[in-house]
Amino acid sequence: WDGDNAISTFHAYQGYISYKNMKMHGTTSNFGRSGTATIMNCDIYDVGTSNGPRGFMAVTNSRIDGGTNSLGTLHQCGDVSYCEVINGTIGFSINIAGSVVENNLFRGQSGKVVHIDDDTTFRNNTLDGTGGDSDLVGVLIDQHQEGVQVYNNVFANFSGGTAKALESQTGANMVIYGNNSYYNNTTDTDIVAAAATTLPDFSETSDPFTDRAGGDYSITSGALS
Repeated sequence: WDGDNAISTFHAYQGYISYKNMKMHGTTSNFGRSGTATIMNCDIYDVGTSNGPRGFMAVTNSRIDGGTNSLGTLHQCGDVSYCEVINGTIGFSINIAGSVVENNLFRGQSGKVVHIDDDTTFRNNTLDGTGGDSDLVGVLIDQHQEGVQVYNNVFANFSGGTAKALESQTGANMVIYGNNSYYNNTTDTDIVAAAATTLPDFSETSDPFTDRAGGDYSITSGALS
């Protein structure tokens, strides 16, 4: 489905349209906005400068390339799993209560890879900061959020300047935090308040990925992750 850069969006705001097994690209503003619809097994790219999929209940097993998206390659979506989220200023802006974000790969973002602005479970994800700005943040938990869980993730290559892998702002009290691994970051964590349950973290002494440059983000046998 090619918009040929002649249309602003694939469907109107709040359109309850689900997509499955599709390749979609070529919009000038954004991808589209939904309420309870889903995206499954899709390849979405070149979808304007505003944001990619917005407001979808679930996005799974898909490749979402934000290109020059400024508001979020994914924005206000619910559960997101088994996706590759590429490029854009913000990889995923999360502000849907109860979201579960797991088993995804985030890479190529330039500002904030993930911005958590509501209670979210964020687990088993891989975040690669390679190519981001010097003030890049892997996961930013906004102030005064409750019920956030961040565990079992890999944060790598958030290096240079004031880059941080994980940051929580004032009042961002986490329920569960830890069992995350870190590699080649200027600052691994900037945690304002301790979580109710804190698990030990891991610092990798060498690149934990099999072939990151070649796109293989599987974990090497010698890694702690």
